[in-house]
Order: sequence, then structure tokens, then C-alpha cells
Amino acid sequence: MPHTGAGFHVDACPKGHYQVLMNNSCKHRSCPQCGVTETELWLERRNLQALGCPSFHIVFTISHDLHRIWRRNRKRFTDLMFRAAWHTLRELLADPRWLGALPGAIAVFQSWDDELQEHCHLHFIVTAGGLSPEGRWIEADGDFLLPTGVLAAKFRGKFLAYLREAFKGVNPRGTSTLKSRCWWRP
Repeated sequence: MPHTGAGFHVDACPKGHYQVLMNNSCKHRSCPQCGVTETELWLERRNLQALGCPSFHIVFTISHDLHRIWRRNRKRFTDLMFRAAWHTLRELLADPRWLGALPGAIAVFQSWDDELQEHCHLHFIVTAGGLSPEGRWIEADGDFLLPTGVLAAKFRGKFLAYLREAFKGVNPRGTSTLKSRCWWRP
């Protein structure tokens, strides 16, 4: 594979059947050329972890007003997001009105959107059913797991309560913006 010296190299068949100009690797995980193998391997590993049953994709987002706190308290903030999201799902789905069971779930945190703009959110893959307190599998009904409004309100309340508790007596950097917004209600 000879290099062209312009950030590209030639990928060619030694017998002359094909010749393609390829970008030299930037080695970035988000690059469609360089990161595609790692991305595919990651997806394959997640699929092996998933239960063999129908599931729902649920996304938990936070107000952009809270990003200032996340930037300066990443680990603590992200841990609180996971905690609030899982407790929200667990509490709502334990209620017989919604499911009456404990679902299975896998989740990932993302801090950027597709345009590489800051956008903190969690992706959850949640089983379309769960185990009852007696250990019996209960199927979810319908085309959605939970009403969006119910899910959003419960998550917002739990996350802000956990955030307040975590920073009780401490002034996390970035809270001056937070307290002036409607998201933060003491």
C-alpha cells in the first residue's frame, strides 16, 4: 500500500484487479472509516448481553442548562443520571398499572449528539416485560412501555432530588445558571 503523501494511501490488488484511494487512519472512534470496526465489535458484544426477547429503546435527556455542572463534575453527575433513570424505570414498571414487574435493561451514556454538539443523554434498551415478585414473566402490553410524560416527570424529579442531595452543603461549579432556570426548583 504506497502512500500518496497527501493523507491518503492506495489500497490495491497485487494482480491489478482493483485500486482504491483510502484516507490514512485518524484512529478516532467516531470516524466512519477508522472507528467502524470497533463500533461493530462493541455492538456485537452488546447484542450478546441482550436477552432474547422484544425490547424498547428509551432515551433519558437532561436540560442543556445542566451541562455546565456536568462539565465540572462528570463522574458524579453521570452516576446520578444512571441512578435516576434506573430507579425511574424500576419504580414505574413495578406498578401493576404499567407492568407490575422488574424489567431487564442495558444502558449507555453519550455526551454528544450526531453533530458533535454537547448533549448528555442515556440510551436504555429495556425488555418488553419483566419478572413479577413471584418470579413469573409478565409481557408488556401495546406499542410503548410507558407514557412519555409520566416517564419524563418521574426522571426529572428523581434526578434533581439526587443532584440536590449529592451537592448538599457544596456549591458545585456551574450551579448559578442552574438555580436561575425553571429546571431547578428548591
